Amino acid sequence: GRVRACGLADAVDPGVRTELAGHHAEACRHHGRFEEASAVSGEAHARVRQRGDAGCDDEEADAAAGYAASLFSHHRFAEVRELLSPLAAAARDDPRRFRP
Repeated sequence: GRVRACGLADAVDPGVRTELAGHHAEACRHHGRFEEASAVSGEAHARVRQRGDAGCDDEEADAAAGYAASLFSHHRFAEVRELLSPLAAAARDDPRRFRP
């Protein structure tokens, strides 16, 4: 929470920013702050998706998994399926697209 309150410099590596958001969301879930966890991990997932060619499928899948965990903890089960189904289909159709 203190890191988020202080903010991050624009020059922070996008991967580091996503990693920090993931840790923040995990801490929120651990403390029962499920709405905040969903918001933080949803923002991180959106940032990863916006990277375009500067990102990769694995990064998006990792961010989506973190977001899905937050949604699951918040009992937003239908959104979990909606979020992960396209990635599951992509992994099934082209297994080399993601890390095993």
